[in-house]
Amino acid sequence: LSLVLTDTNEKNYLLNVIDTPGHPNFQDEVTAAMRVSDGAILVVDCVMGVTDHTKRMVKHMLSEGPRMKFVVVLSQLDRLVLELRLPPEDAYFKLRYVIQELNSYIREECELMGLDKDDYVVSPIRGNLAFASGLYQFVFTTYSFAKYYVEA
Repeated sequence: LSLVLTDTNEKNYLLNVIDTPGHPNFQDEVTAAMRVSDGAILVVDCVMGVTDHTKRMVKHMLSEGPRMKFVVVLSQLDRLVLELRLPPEDAYFKLRYVIQELNSYIREECELMGLDKDDYVVSPIRGNLAFASGLYQFVFTTYSFAKYYVEA
């Protein structure tokens, strides 16, 4: 899938999306796609959290070095409410835990690979973390959420 997208400065960029399978049996396809990519979007189920597959993907992305920029999308946000029936505060703590667990793994791998862990930490403040629900077709960052309310 190829898209021409415009940024906030009216500059156009060509974006080629390579959707790779999430199943471990297709690890070779994922590795090949990363080799020809400048960046990646890592989708993490916010209910399942950081799985072995997530860790493998992070390790692959980090092994590509500084050229591989990535963002994380915590998906299936709706499941926290609809399936787990978590109150807002508990949902917040669950999301926070998943982010901390992911960052802990990123820090460990960065140390082993000799990378500056501060370049790879995932945080809503840094703008490299988004929240999404495929069921309700939404995705937002804390910046886009705040901007929406400022403009309303």
